[in-house]
Amino acid sequence: MPDYKKELQVKDLRIEVVSSGHKQYIECFESDNEELKDFLIEDALKNQEVGISTTYLWFYNPDNKLVAYVTILMDAIRVSGDLRESFLGQGIGYKTLPALKVGRLCVDKDLSGEE
Repeated sequence: MPDYKKELQVKDLRIEVVSSGHKQYIECFESDNEELKDFLIEDALKNQEVGISTTYLWFYNPDNKLVAYVTILMDAIRVSGDLRESFLGQGIGYKTLPALKVGRLCVDKDLSGEE
């Protein structure tokens, strides 16, 4: 197995939206965080199919190894308190602001930086 910490470069990464065709890669994904690994295996595709979130798989091209994933989702931030007062003082009446959130982020245990 290559020493990913020394050899990994951005140009060697490929990013794909998770699909049912990625099952073999997902099942082999190694993480020290069981909750994040379980989410990828059990929930990522289901959540995507119903429009809750989108999961992007990061592959290392030379080995075609799944090395990370990130799940993003749309949400809203409520404008309240001092922020609301500040906005109103500027003539901005928004009650919420659109937000893009990182719902899950996980890196393969070989790249986690932990020894």
